[in-house]
Amino acid sequence: MEKIPLPPVGMILLAQVPSGNPFAQKVVVIIRSQPSGIMGLCINQPLRLMVSDFEEPSNNQILDTIPVYCGGPCQPEKLTITGLEYQSPHHMQWHFDLNPNALSQCAEQHPHMKFKAFCGYVGWDFSQFASEMEQKQWLPIPFPLPSIFLGTNTRLWETLMLQFYPFAMKAPYLPKNPHWN
Repeated sequence: MEKIPLPPVGMILLAQVPSGNPFAQKVVVIIRSQPSGIMGLCINQPLRLMVSDFEEPSNNQILDTIPVYCGGPCQPEKLTITGLEYQSPHHMQWHFDLNPNALSQCAEQHPHMKFKAFCGYVGWDFSQFASEMEQKQWLPIPFPLPSIFLGTNTRLWETLMLQFYPFAMKAPYLPKNPHWN
């Protein structure tokens, strides 16, 4: 049995669990990684809500433009607003727990920042994470893909599985015509 290292922040994981599992077809990005625990956000489950649906009415129009995702089952009542800024094609800066009242100022200072919000998060203690990785319940993407954080990503899991782990796909997810790959 090989020793599982702490995952790096930014690592992307694809769930490989049965369809009845709440994590089925989820794509998670690791946002905190420490021996005491690992935290991630599910990035492919939009809720069709905006941050303004959770906040008191205000004149902050930016809240009307920030989509909300189901980040995971832990603390689903907690809303985390994030900002993603690309500094080069392969380097991004991700800001967490942005203050809703300071978003206008943040958007002015960082005009290219893309905002998303998440209800809840995914959490593991290290032994649970290591066990799930050994059982191949999560498949890591070998390198960060900044472009996957843009858009609503509702078909992201299938797209990434076909790109990185086509041999692990079950028949219902494979294209009917193999030439479509």
